[in-house]
Amino acid sequence: MHIPAFLQAMATGLILITCAFQVSADRKFPPARDTALTESVQARESTPFSQLRDSLRGARSQLTQAQQLPDKQHARRIRDLGRRLEILEAALERLPSLPEPQRAALRRQLDALTAQIATVLDSIPPFNLGLGIAPRAVEEFGIRVEPDLGTPSCTDASREANSEFCLEGPWLSTRSPNFINIKRTAFFRGSFQQTGGNQVSSSFVAERDGTQVAFHFSAEAYVDDDSSGANRRMFVRALVDGVPVAPQNVVFAVGSEQSPRSMLFSTTVDAGIHTVEMQWLVDRGGTAFLRNASLLVRTGPAISQNGTLVAHTEAGGVTPPSTSSNAWQDIPGMARWIYVPPNGMLTASLGGETSVEGAGDLAMVVRALVDGVPLDPSDVVFRRGARIQSHAYTFGTRNIASGWHRVRFQWFAEVGATATMADRTMVLAAYPSTTANASHIFVSPPSGPNLETSSGSFQPVPGLSTTINIGPRGNGEVAAIVSAEVFANGGASTTLALAVDGTVQSEVTTRYTDGQEAAQAKAFQFDAKRLAPGNHTIAVYWRADDGGTAGMGDRSMALLSEKGLIPDLAEALPLSPARYTQVNGGQVDPVEDNVVGLEPMIGSRKVLAILWDPLRDDVTPAPAGDVSDRIFGATDSADDYFREASGGRFQLQNAGVLGWFPSTLGDDYTVPKPFCIDGYINRQIEKRADAIQQADPFFDFSAHDTNEDGFLEWNELAIIIVIAQNSDFGTARARLTDPACGGGPFIVDGVEIPDVTEWFTDAEPADFVVAAHELAHQIFGLDDIYQSGTSSAKAREVVGPWQFSLMSARAESGDGAQGTSPHPGPFHKLALGWVTPVTVHAGATYFLQDVKLGDRVLVLPHYNNEARDDEYFLLENRRSNTPGFYDQGLGDSGIGIWHIVSDRADNGNSPRGVPDDQWLPFGIQDTQARRSIRLLRRFISYDPSSDNADANQNNPLWDMFATSELLSGPCNSLSEENVAAWGDCTPSGYDIRMLTPSGEFMAIDIDVN
Repeated sequence: MHIPAFLQAMATGLILITCAFQVSADRKFPPARDTALTESVQARESTPFSQLRDSLRGARSQLTQAQQLPDKQHARRIRDLGRRLEILEAALERLPSLPEPQRAALRRQLDALTAQIATVLDSIPPFNLGLGIAPRAVEEFGIRVEPDLGTPSCTDASREANSEFCLEGPWLSTRSPNFINIKRTAFFRGSFQQTGGNQVSSSFVAERDGTQVAFHFSAEAYVDDDSSGANRRMFVRALVDGVPVAPQNVVFAVGSEQSPRSMLFSTTVDAGIHTVEMQWLVDRGGTAFLRNASLLVRTGPAISQNGTLVAHTEAGGVTPPSTSSNAWQDIPGMARWIYVPPNGMLTASLGGETSVEGAGDLAMVVRALVDGVPLDPSDVVFRRGARIQSHAYTFGTRNIASGWHRVRFQWFAEVGATATMADRTMVLAAYPSTTANASHIFVSPPSGPNLETSSGSFQPVPGLSTTINIGPRGNGEVAAIVSAEVFANGGASTTLALAVDGTVQSEVTTRYTDGQEAAQAKAFQFDAKRLAPGNHTIAVYWRADDGGTAGMGDRSMALLSEKGLIPDLAEALPLSPARYTQVNGGQVDPVEDNVVGLEPMIGSRKVLAILWDPLRDDVTPAPAGDVSDRIFGATDSADDYFREASGGRFQLQNAGVLGWFPSTLGDDYTVPKPFCIDGYINRQIEKRADAIQQADPFFDFSAHDTNEDGFLEWNELAIIIVIAQNSDFGTARARLTDPACGGGPFIVDGVEIPDVTEWFTDAEPADFVVAAHELAHQIFGLDDIYQSGTSSAKAREVVGPWQFSLMSARAESGDGAQGTSPHPGPFHKLALGWVTPVTVHAGATYFLQDVKLGDRVLVLPHYNNEARDDEYFLLENRRSNTPGFYDQGLGDSGIGIWHIVSDRADNGNSPRGVPDDQWLPFGIQDTQARRSIRLLRRFISYDPSSDNADANQNNPLWDMFATSELLSGPCNSLSEENVAAWGDCTPSGYDIRMLTPSGEFMAIDIDVN
């Protein structure tokens, strides 16, 4: 590969620009000789030119994708800048032969051209298809912290019925030799009904094609070996949209030392929504443990005046890099260029699989340099110990000149040691920091004597605090990347936590225990969310647990802050199956069932279909091939439906279609037995067991127990039992043992099967919708949102989803729904990671494409400055009968305006137009999802004295004609029109006007007051 003369000159000491900032003179280790990069390393290193070319290429792609925007001026400017870049690159090839004044001039030209390119890129309308919308309409970061992973999520009923299962315990364990998602267990309403627990996963949105993404993952971890000294390994990996990113298969922890581990991952994604999932496994013969896990997702462009992000990973390979030198050496592959915007702050994070061989606790020492000058702190003890572990540290500086800078990491080993770093990732970030409300702050006190404390209560760590300002809309969110050389003495554990205004947040702590590891670098990402407007002091606190003293050497905190978007895609969204009330002894009581959120669902899930014939005279089972086609076929199937509805992000995997198996129950299975016979009174439950037992000789259920824990979870294998019947019906998460007979776990092939899905059908082509509905319960955890029966008639008429959601249509419409195939509503799609949210920050004209083609939805958030669950409007473009797509038979087309009211304090209030006494009956239909997910309609008439509205139940969608505008107002407004009000009755501040008829593209004018 040809190395430009410009880069060769850089390797001999030339730098693009000299930066001025203070470097601590207090070093723990003597400065060693600074070696230059070898040509082979340079050849693998990106250059400013490659990053500029990539950014321009991405901008051209962006303009091509947004053809409906007035982009000719932007396109012309990009072409002009591209030509100037080529001319400048050619001139810089001659840099070594030029006199110094000309060299300096060319370097200034490169910085100036980059600034111009950044300005143009920042002005190009982003992916959201809106006019006049400023960039950065998405979050720069998202963070999710899952404390005490070993404590199951349990409803009150489950705690009462499952005291043995719902005990608190901080450590989550696995013996899985196969990669599985990191998730806690959960129990819902009964002894053996387990749901998918909260995972360490997040959705995130990239604003443009070619967006850099970095993931910081930390967790306390250790491994127990079945046999002493085996050094079995815990591995972790990150998947983005179901595909592993670099580095893959990271050794996260080895050994019984209970301490934080950290690793960085990187990738590049295109515009739109994406999902990251953390997975783990352990070598056979070991048990891996995790608790207090944290996942930070950072996105950003390589070129921008608003901030830049550069992430790069090098694989360890067969022979990982190592050094025995006590002189500074470049860590192979860990050098990159970054463009710093004006008034910039620069941070440089390094994560890697590391080990140090040698007598005693010898050290690997690491530092980060920018243009040859060390960042703060000047060097750190990165690692001690011979076992492979993943460690990370973040360096930085608060003041650095604008322009291109080269950052590299160096290391050396203490005398007698050999340091090794296998898989490794570097993450560079540069953001403006001297503005009045800086969103990125770096603090690192000067190196000096180690700190120690014997306090058993939390105290501030000296030098690790700063002040941020949250704007008037509130909902502030911070992520703190805390790095430190940590130790403990006298049997103590050093415990760290994040505090906001002197209050420790949620007691999420990370511990370092005396006697388990010598002093070395540790990192953890803390979070604080829903911060109110105004100034806040963010500080790291510590204490010494169990007596003795806690200790700390060099330390740093990189603080990221932003106005958190609503909903928070880094977290599981609420509204999985959860009741709002329950009846106890004739008394209606509130109940807190909403303990497990809806997680993104990406990739494929295995489904086994077992066909069971009840041997009824009036029912002839459909051919097995027809049933298989309704579930797994190329068209008119649940699989094809999910592929389309998810935009290709999710599909079913055919694990088998078995049967028909004839009933062995004898009498009519709908008639209960007189008393417990063979463990059953309820033959409806017994038929499921009968189907599985007959299928068992033809299918090895244990082969699908991926994590080998003896429990067949829905994400390992979903089982749908198909019962022959002349009309369609279904149930989900149906148990297999009869509680009336004290039924214990249902075990086949040595694995417990907790529950199944049932589908009663004659397998007509349209019947796949019922199968998809029931599988959405089983696999995704979605709740029903239909409102059926006369007691719910008014709620259904005014705000019912009706035939416009998979989770309501068939139950709402009965046989009249034949031929309809509604997509899930936008809330469920958003929770599953299937649509891209575009958050409305300011008034503008927005365009929405048919959601089946464009996968964008608008979010109008409620920033209420209170610690409450999210509330917002969701707007989608729904067209019925689009040729070649599902969403058929809706009966209406236009903009759907959905009101999501997650907090029970607000969703208990009846919507405008529904009298209080008609807002959902108590009983099985009184659920959080039914109260929270509302489809707003235009009022035909409205009586304010009774708060009673008439609306067209069948035509809820909006366009420029009969249903042209929904204006902000209080819910008790005397206007005869419907209004955009929040759940607490206050005006939303959003005026929504339709500018076009229904069609593939629709224009909506939104005023924000």
